[in-house]
Amino acid sequence: MFRQGPMIRPSLRVPLDRWKEQDAFLKDGFLALALTLLAFVPTLSTIGAQIGDLPERPANALGVGLVLAQTLPLAARRRWPAGCLAVVAVAFGVHQALGFATTFGSMGLYLALYSAGAHQVRFRRSLAGVASVGYVVLAVVLHRLGSPQDMTDYLAFYLVLAAVRLAGSGVRRRRGEEAERRRLAAEVATAAERARIARELHDVVTHHVTAMVVQADAAQFLITSAPERAATGMASVSDTGRRALTELRYLLGVLEATGESTTAGPPAWLAA
Repeated sequence: MFRQGPMIRPSLRVPLDRWKEQDAFLKDGFLALALTLLAFVPTLSTIGAQIGDLPERPANALGVGLVLAQTLPLAARRRWPAGCLAVVAVAFGVHQALGFATTFGSMGLYLALYSAGAHQVRFRRSLAGVASVGYVVLAVVLHRLGSPQDMTDYLAFYLVLAAVRLAGSGVRRRRGEEAERRRLAAEVATAAERARIARELHDVVTHHVTAMVVQADAAQFLITSAPERAATGMASVSDTGRRALTELRYLLGVLEATGESTTAGPPAWLAA
């Protein structure tokens, strides 16, 4: 039989773990920088998002600025997903309307849409509605400028964009479900720990109270016949009570640490 080796070499595991621990803004910054550099690689100029298909305009400083506006905002794609999408989408629309050549930097639109679906918390529907209205405005502008695209082309591109956003929403939903499962598992573990401590508390009280009752009964019989031994027995009762109080304080402290409030009063079996 063949033994399956680890998927990641040990020499690479530590750097990958350190990379995962880095701040999201730093990791997204590297992504934005990489996409920016790839946007100016000539061999990748045919790969990217394109919808206008207008007569191509020569590259200039404005075109470079629009490309940068489609890539650099991705550094904030998880921290400010809505703002990132707004900047990237506007830059993409202007880039298409002015007829600049397609670059790999236009892939930033897909990444911004995915990030909005995966990381946007508030006003999700409003953001989707505004983005849809913005796309309709872009389609009308491109049509007025003489774009050869027809309605089916615009619809197909819109469906692609919607699918990208839905993919991000699916990731966000699965992430939320996983967090909920972890929360429920933690609650179950906490409840089990509380039940275990409650059983220990019951055993401690039962053991020490029983010992104190036996010692007190024995001391009653020794009061008249052997007062010295009776005094020793009462001292034993006192010592047993102190040990019981010490153990009770410890167990109640553990219960409080697991979320059980000691101010709510003793358990029902103690009150009975």
